[in-house]
Amino acid sequence: MAGHAERQRQVAGQIPGDQRGNDRGGDDEVRGDDPTSVVTTLLVQHARSRVLTQFILAHAVGGMANASTRTQLAAAMQAFVRMYEPHEAREDTVVFPAFRQVVPAQEFADLGQQFAELEHQQFGVNEFAAMVARVASIEQNLGIYDLGQFTPQVSAFAPEA
Repeated sequence: MAGHAERQRQVAGQIPGDQRGNDRGGDDEVRGDDPTSVVTTLLVQHARSRVLTQFILAHAVGGMANASTRTQLAAAMQAFVRMYEPHEAREDTVVFPAFRQVVPAQEFADLGQQFAELEHQQFGVNEFAAMVARVASIEQNLGIYDLGQFTPQVSAFAPEA
């Protein structure tokens, strides 16, 4: 069964072997507007997100007492969020619509079932809930759990009553 990244490759067509998401985390710029370039960029971002995620998981619990590690964790999370928001938007507006156009409806439904089964195989039946709890714990340790703290004040922008 093809995974998320492999399906993106199939949607965009054949991508040269050196651009298949095996990025080692370099700082070279990745960009492009055609579907193949978009998918190539997304695949590189998948690889970089794995690097960031591994760093965050490795340092989030034990490194909380160290100010330097907290600063690095915050930078890693900011880098992840900065990349993820436009990444997700591009998947939603370019890749997934193209995917739905090229994949027959029954195959699309079958893929949904296969992904659900794969999730249970890889993570267990209740592992998603356990991971949500783990993320919540990390967010609490970092002081970012309270969603309300990110709500902007808008009184300066609201029409006068």
